[in-house]
Amino acid sequence: IASIIGSCKKDKKTTGVTEQEQLPAATQEGKNTFGCLINGEVFLPKNYSNQFFFSYKPLNAGVNSYGNIEITAHKINKDGSFSIIRLYSYGISQKGVYNLKLHLDVNQAPFFGTSYEYNPTPNNIGKYYYINDTINSTLEISKLDTIQKIMSGKFKFSFTLNNENIKVENGVFDLKLNN
Repeated sequence: IASIIGSCKKDKKTTGVTEQEQLPAATQEGKNTFGCLINGEVFLPKNYSNQFFFSYKPLNAGVNSYGNIEITAHKINKDGSFSIIRLYSYGISQKGVYNLKLHLDVNQAPFFGTSYEYNPTPNNIGKYYYINDTINSTLEISKLDTIQKIMSGKFKFSFTLNNENIKVENGVFDLKLNN
């Protein structure tokens, strides 16, 4: 019976499911879900690689005692190409809407801020995009429970690099915090 059910699975692209419908539901239970649209295409964390360098967990989230929040989502494809989204903000102690930030500590590398990295092949140095519009780049925290270690919410932001615009929208997450 299981093999019959498994053989009935259809690719979401062929079933008429919209890009928006492929995103995870907005929950607040610590289900470790994350998704968004990048220029209209679905981004969901996954890790198909078994290479040591790419042994990342597809999804990481943390908040420290200063209210610094960082969420990292990796999408590593079977062919080794990958993309990474990093969300960063600080001064967060409760639910609300916050602006996403670049990292302000000059002793840290800039990739610790809100960014999007795209590497089309495993051996290619990719493109790094950093937010340039911190006013319209928002992180909405709908749940922040440091006892049960759950953080949930929504996000949106945009980047520009060499006249190339990247728009990240309809972002949603429901995460178990690492720390």
